[in-house]
Amino acid sequence: MFSLTLKEALRSLSASKFQTFIALLGILVGVASVVGMFSIGESAKEKSLAGLKALGTDVITGSMQQSNTVMRRYLDTDILKASDVVKMSTDNKFILTSAPRISNFTTVSHSGTVSNANIAGITDKFDILYKQTIKLGRRLTQFDMEKNYCVLGYDIAGKLFGKVSDKITGKSINIKRSKFVVVGIYEKNKYFNSSDNLNECVFIPIRQAELLFESKKLTNFKAKIKEGFSADKAKVTIQDYFVRRLGLSVNVETQEMLIKQAEEQSKTSSNVLLATASISLIVGGIGIMNLMLVSVKERKREIGIRRACGAERSHIVTQFLSEAVILSTIGGILGIILGIIISLAISIFADWRPIIPLNSIVISFAASLLIGMAFGYMPARKASKIEIIDAMKME
Repeated sequence: MFSLTLKEALRSLSASKFQTFIALLGILVGVASVVGMFSIGESAKEKSLAGLKALGTDVITGSMQQSNTVMRRYLDTDILKASDVVKMSTDNKFILTSAPRISNFTTVSHSGTVSNANIAGITDKFDILYKQTIKLGRRLTQFDMEKNYCVLGYDIAGKLFGKVSDKITGKSINIKRSKFVVVGIYEKNKYFNSSDNLNECVFIPIRQAELLFESKKLTNFKAKIKEGFSADKAKVTIQDYFVRRLGLSVNVETQEMLIKQAEEQSKTSSNVLLATASISLIVGGIGIMNLMLVSVKERKREIGIRRACGAERSHIVTQFLSEAVILSTIGGILGIILGIIISLAISIFADWRPIIPLNSIVISFAASLLIGMAFGYMPARKASKIEIIDAMKME
């Protein structure tokens, strides 16, 4: 009985190849979207978290709060400066080292090539806390803080000079109205987020950044805590320190906090992507329903003959439902294959490790079957309700 139903379903689907292909394409794209979105979300999450974890849990990040409600004692100390962070490090013995940073976007150029870049004013401690390594040349040292020297991120070096090579060191670039000599290029940083891509940064001495942007206001700072000292305790102590000493409200975050925030953001983004991909699955279900409704109309006489030969209404429902299930099964399998291929292609392009969760395959395939059955049931029920005498009137 089952094999007979299966053969009949395949015969019916093959009779209208184009409509079958369109309906199949809808399910295929829907399943591929779900698998792909699952994979993209998990891969992006892993890369984002890997960057935060690579810095270690003994690092804290601080910045001025946007809305400062603390009463300042002096109007000219209304900003957090590099000297304040250096003083913080010396006054608090649990801090091993700190790296203040000033960041601002502007255009940089070299020999007619112009590009937008994040200009980062840093100290000689930057490499230690940000885990940056030099590919070519050297890093900025404490003796470079008064000089117009710079180190380029890997990607911005390629944009300005065409390709990354040792010929870049020693050449100069223009930042606003000033020339800076390139002394080094950083290795490509694999761990970054879109809002702080170190590969697209030009790094200059923090003193030169203050002069260039005519401001001493820090964007943020990182500090490394002594082993065994609680990061949460360090956070509270540093916040109290700036309030007592400068009347400044400073937001301090531990690596654990940043990791949790990144996980929550990734979860939200993944859910949004999944919801968007699910819409295409529903569209695929509508395609199946449309095909089945057309099939019911075209096979009305056939249904009448079957009913006249003794077929029960349940047999008609089973016949049409089996066609919908076959469509969703084939579409689901092909969609999973396509989704995996898309995920691998994107991982190569984005330079991250491809992650294809097993649950994404199971969920997407199960969803395709359920949608096939749900959207195929109405046409199947409609077919079973056709009266024999009405069907036989069809020419």
